[in-house]
Amino acid sequence: MISVNFKASPEHVELLAASAAVDLAREKEWLHVIIEGDCLSIINKLATDGKDFSVLGNLVDDIKKKASHFSSCQFSFTKREANSAAHRLARAANSRTNASHFFL
Repeated sequence: MISVNFKASPEHVELLAASAAVDLAREKEWLHVIIEGDCLSIINKLATDGKDFSVLGNLVDDIKKKASHFSSCQFSFTKREANSAAHRLARAANSRTNASHFFL
């Protein structure tokens, strides 16, 4: 479950979801992990080696560091139609003007 209690961009929400997925996989002690997302720019950031100097770079780098503990971890793009729950969450986050809570 993800709780977002502030106005967040769809990219930020996608990163929070990826972080939660990595945390869950580590908690379950899975060794081989595939994280899917429908935001190509975020998937590309997560799949690329090197430090990220963007506004969300600290979160990107944190996810990559946590993911490095797996035997294998792949970040994969999936079309929005195949990822409707994440799309609804990102769209809702983008339409809010005040702080809100979202659960996925």
